[in-house]
Formats: sequence, C-alpha cells, structure tokens
Amino acid sequence: KVVNLSGAGRALIKSGIVEKIAKESFQKFPFTQISNLSGNPSMSVPLFWTKDNLPIGSLFSAKWGDDFTLFKLAFELEKSSPWFNKRP
Repeated sequence: KVVNLSGAGRALIKSGIVEKIAKESFQKFPFTQISNLSGNPSMSVPLFWTKDNLPIGSLFSAKWGDDFTLFKLAFELEKSSPWFNKRP
C-alpha cells in the first residue's frame, strides 16, 4: 500500500522524529508494534500460564478492518480456556 505524505509528513520523516519514536517503541513493545504500525487489528490473549502463574500471551492478527474475526476468536478461546478470573 503506497501512502502519499503531505508536506508535514515528509518533514517529520526527514527530521528523524518518526524513526526515533519507532525505535523507542520497538524496544518497549517488540511483538505488537508490527500490527500497530500496519493498522491491522490484533489482540494478545493469555492462553498459557507459567508455573509461577504468570500469563503468556499469544498474538493474533486479522486483515485490515476485520476486527470482528478477532472478537469471534477471543470468544471461542475464552470459552474453551477461560482466563477472565485468573490473576497473576
């Protein structure tokens, strides 16, 4: 998908601010940022738990604009392996 940037968009990219923000963001949240930056809907679901009762998230993504598929999946996963009342 080609994005046409306005003058302000090009100026922000040339200034290095966008690259700096992206690098900082990837350092803090490396696994979810690809989805966030692409605009695709994603969710992290605590499907697994460690021996110390800490949640391990599984990331699911859908095509752009298809949030409904993720809601359906979350509903089915919660039904088969409930996590609503679990606390770390």
